[in-house]
Amino acid sequence: MQSIYALTQSEKTDLDKEEKFLSTSMENMYNLYLVLISLMVEMQKMAAYRLTASEKKYLATEEEKNPNRKFVDNKVMALLVNNLLLTDELESRKVNNWYLDEEYVKVLCVAMEESDLYKKYMSTRDSSFQEDKEFLQDL
Repeated sequence: MQSIYALTQSEKTDLDKEEKFLSTSMENMYNLYLVLISLMVEMQKMAAYRLTASEKKYLATEEEKNPNRKFVDNKVMALLVNNLLLTDELESRKVNNWYLDEEYVKVLCVAMEESDLYKKYMSTRDSSFQEDKEFLQDL
């Protein structure tokens, strides 16, 4: 929208230049969309790793031995993780770099787990596809 407004306000209208700028902007927005999706997938992987680690503790509590796996088993996330087209797109655009910034994923996981939204979602062990989808939309 910004580039269209700038084009209409500009005295010198180089349509090819503006079209290229608009195309680049849309491409960057799509990359950001892919980065956000890959972040959610990495957060799920981090949560699964943390649950597995807590289950293996020597002096694990009953909650740690039998954790609520609702987020890890989220049906919508399972579709994203197993989507070959998404995986190929992330690889071809080279935007799946969360392994380089694992600390960000950890910080966001902790923030998510402390949120009221997450606590409400995790208050039950069973979920439906609709509930999983709504949780991810609200997140």
